[in-house]
Amino acid sequence: MRDPAISAASYLGILLNLGLYGILAGQIITYSLSYNRDHSKTKALVYGLFLLNTLQSILLLRDGFITFAKGYGDVDGLLNSHLEWLSVPYITSIVSFIVQVFFAYRIYVAFERSYWISSVILMASAIQAIAGILAGTKDLQFRTYTLLYARAGVEIMIWHVAAAVCDLLIAASMGFYLFSRDDVFRTHSHVSRGIRLALETGTVTAIVTIANLILFFAAPRRIYFVVPSFISAKLYANTVLVVFNNRAQFVTGVCDTRDCVRQISALRFQKTVPALGDRTSHIEVRTL
Repeated sequence: MRDPAISAASYLGILLNLGLYGILAGQIITYSLSYNRDHSKTKALVYGLFLLNTLQSILLLRDGFITFAKGYGDVDGLLNSHLEWLSVPYITSIVSFIVQVFFAYRIYVAFERSYWISSVILMASAIQAIAGILAGTKDLQFRTYTLLYARAGVEIMIWHVAAAVCDLLIAASMGFYLFSRDDVFRTHSHVSRGIRLALETGTVTAIVTIANLILFFAAPRRIYFVVPSFISAKLYANTVLVVFNNRAQFVTGVCDTRDCVRQISALRFQKTVPALGDRTSHIEVRTL
């Protein structure tokens, strides 16, 4: 009889995926009700991520039904990856690429149009996306977990290492920006909270990616790695929604000069001065 850990890993991964999908759906509802005036590009980003994750959950449910219901008692069928070549490597690498490009742009704006940090992030993100698609193509050819380690090990390693490096660079950049701009964040606590959220969620995705890589090479035949694999795309999408749903809507303050104009990674503040000598300013917050 097969190791029960094999069926447990797939079952747990599907449950966690559906749980995170429920959280994502709640985030989407909050976004739709609170930020329906966002730019069309922002809406396309949000709803595009939601549609990709919806497709992933449907495919995983379909595979789970075939494995645990239709194929009940078939222990060899537990090692069949079915449509996971599409639901995991393809969709996860695409979702992570979209999210990483999103944060690369925010970092580009936050660091006053500095190209080098964003360029490194974009390069790492492109590498992980290509490697993920190649790994999915290998999985499509063999359709079994037992051959993944031998036939797609290099692609999977590059995919996860590049993704982890990208996520850590994003988190480090956000952290550096947060702690190097104390003068701004003491005044605008909402901005500080937004940057901290981006930092924390970016760190979480990096940890899950590293855990996925370790489990894949440490125990490839027990397929523990499918648990973090099944939830990665949901974590990336929830990261973006958490940042959007925690934006400050309206802030007022006092300012003497036009230096109040600040560009933050997740927010842009613009000062309007009614008249010379009038110290009352209005700061409008809007997404980039």
